[in-house]
Amino acid sequence: MNPISSRNGTNNSNETMLAQLAVRKASLDQSQQAISTGKRINKVSDDPVGAAQAERAMTRIERIKVELRAMDLQRSNMTLAESTLGEGIEDLQRVRELLVTAGNASLDKPQRAGIVQEIQSLRHRLLQLANRQDNNGMALFGGLGSVATPFVEDGTGTVSFVGVAGLPATSDDRLPMALDGQSAFMFTPDHGPNASIFKAMDTAIAALQGPANNQTTLAALSGAITQGIKDIDTGLTQLQSARGQAGEFLNQSDRMERLLNARHDQSESDRSRVQDLDMAQAISQMQSHQIAYEISLKTYAQSQQLSLFNFLK
Repeated sequence: MNPISSRNGTNNSNETMLAQLAVRKASLDQSQQAISTGKRINKVSDDPVGAAQAERAMTRIERIKVELRAMDLQRSNMTLAESTLGEGIEDLQRVRELLVTAGNASLDKPQRAGIVQEIQSLRHRLLQLANRQDNNGMALFGGLGSVATPFVEDGTGTVSFVGVAGLPATSDDRLPMALDGQSAFMFTPDHGPNASIFKAMDTAIAALQGPANNQTTLAALSGAITQGIKDIDTGLTQLQSARGQAGEFLNQSDRMERLLNARHDQSESDRSRVQDLDMAQAISQMQSHQIAYEISLKTYAQSQQLSLFNFLK
């Protein structure tokens, strides 16, 4: 046999064995890395298609997390708005009770003065509630506007709504951050300009502060109180309607949370399916790669001894 041809054949065989040995070692290293990280895909080259699918799933998961955080903030605002309206309703119901009491003709001037003082205090508090803000300084009843104080009072005591009436459209993943203060606290135009819960209370206060010492003035006071109670009832209806709307938004937020969590779980399942490791299968695979690598090592070692022997001969 030609010794040169023999050496060339041996060199080619060695190169083939070394290449196979490198492949076996790379497979073993990949299996060991997968077990150590718990992931089937640790770099794009491990599975380009699977890596792209996992990346898309992770993008969806991060977007859903952002939507959940935004919804938590929206729900927090609605919860605060709903409880604020509850406080306003309690205060207005107290005003109604006071007006009913004030209709008693046997009350004297100091007693009416005490009622006036309490109604004035409740009016002041109701205006504060109407201008209540969330933790970020956003008005709860600003509607579509962004002003911090949607209800302003001029020098004559007239309260005006300076926000933007209305509500933004809701969707499967979005609630309004504020309620429409116009529809909650202000009356419709048929009640007159700048008519509101506050004006109704002011009118009642003015009537109670007027004279009531004869039949004529007592009759006028009775009529004013009757109208005042009617207007307060209108205000109560509006506040209760706004509170019901806030409650419905809160119910909607629960439905939205369930939907977003379901989407999150589905996306996490999609990511896990292509990226996460089946540990039992991975250990079995690593053992197979280890055995194959050890066999290749032994085969290569034996071939090296044989090649040296042939070369010496």
